[in-house]
Amino acid sequence: MDVNLALAAATSVNARAASAVESAQVGLLKRVMDTQTNLNAQLLDSMTVPLATEGRVGTNVNLYA
Repeated sequence: MDVNLALAAATSVNARAASAVESAQVGLLKRVMDTQTNLNAQLLDSMTVPLATEGRVGTNVNLYA
């Protein structure tokens, strides 16, 4: 009976430790995803090119296709 009690206690301690590690990993994953989101937004903002508003090129749509 002492063996079963010790086994149950060890299992409980291991489960708590695993839960703490899992929480830390989830927190790290969230921070990494936030960083990637910010970097992607900056990259897309730097790549924007203004559209043509005057002239013949880029202002008309050819509907004959």
